[in-house]
Amino acid sequence: MRLAVVIIWLSLLPGSAQSAPQADASRTHFNRGVELQQKGDLDGARQAYEEALRLAPRRVEALANLGLVYLNLGRNEKAIETLGKALALKPELTSVRMFLGLARFRAEQFEAAHQELVKVLEAQPGHPQALHLLGLCRLKLDRIEDGALALEAALQANPNNVEAAYTLATAYIGIGEIEKAEALLEGALRGQHSAEAYLVRGSILNAKRAAKDAIQELRKAKQLNEKLPTLRTQLGYAYLLLLEYEKAAGELQTALAQTPADFHANAYLAWLYIQEKRYPEAAERLSAGLSQKPDNATMLYQLGHIQQINGQVELALATLERAVRLRPEYLSAHVLLARVYSKLKRTDDFAREQTIIRQLTEKEQEKNLGTQESYVEQENTLPRFIEGLSVKPTSTKPTIKKEVPQ
Repeated sequence: MRLAVVIIWLSLLPGSAQSAPQADASRTHFNRGVELQQKGDLDGARQAYEEALRLAPRRVEALANLGLVYLNLGRNEKAIETLGKALALKPELTSVRMFLGLARFRAEQFEAAHQELVKVLEAQPGHPQALHLLGLCRLKLDRIEDGALALEAALQANPNNVEAAYTLATAYIGIGEIEKAEALLEGALRGQHSAEAYLVRGSILNAKRAAKDAIQELRKAKQLNEKLPTLRTQLGYAYLLLLEYEKAAGELQTALAQTPADFHANAYLAWLYIQEKRYPEAAERLSAGLSQKPDNATMLYQLGHIQQINGQVELALATLERAVRLRPEYLSAHVLLARVYSKLKRTDDFAREQTIIRQLTEKEQEKNLGTQESYVEQENTLPRFIEGLSVKPTSTKPTIKKEVPQ
């Protein structure tokens, strides 16, 4: 993410107690830090800025640049601390707040990052980079529709932001707006032959259940960047659709090796293990997924299924009751819950579930989605989890704040 260079006009804030020699020495170390940072010597720049701040702790531009150095060194917590100090001294520095939002995003403090970015946009409405990062934060917070809106605004503010277009396309896929994702391929992403573009095409085909065509596109992405986030998950999903379980397992396991917190890889691999009756491994994957999204009714249903198979009837009861509270029209969960009530000889609860099942079945029949029996049989088919988001890692290059010579 490229941000404009900001010049800070005051080297020290009012009230600084440094002597003139100290201030001069601090300025010398600061200027040395700028020189080293411009040359790409981040560790040398870090040492110079730290020395400048030792002599003049309230030198805001040194705090800001040191925060950027920490950010580019991957020391996100130190970047957050240092940029926060700069903002405490000069809260109006919007560019510094933008970097603080980026540091919090990289540290996976998505709610805190979101708050900083909202402040940036209050100060500078339409800020393209802030809108882009705000969209990413909302996707990470599972606010996919809101994320898509922010990314639409980011793309409107900067139509050449291909990264925002990629992520917006995958957000559209996540909320089922396939035509909008395809429109981006014909618009902002037209003619693109990057790994991300092939991933978007493959993800769209996966959403349409055109698995064979999806695999062709995803393999092209893999040739260009085999470590692209969500690529292996999408490949695994496509192989699951084709019932090629061994290939699917390999891709999904690779996805989790790259990103252990990949919710969809955990979800699909859990489903695969259930088909193979590898229940302990399935439960482990479900637990990993539910640690990220505890309100995912599909995963709760699957976990309840495993628990009742293992004879953990009371655990299954609690899990399934939670699933139907979260999704009251979840027919299969009601069917399994009725079975658990029957095992526990809770006749009134069983009768209530039977009534709910009949009502839901009638609704399904009205929608031409089949009878209760056919729906339950389809539970061996791959569930429709929300498609994975291809969130391209946000990058930044040092943008160095220069002190005006005095």
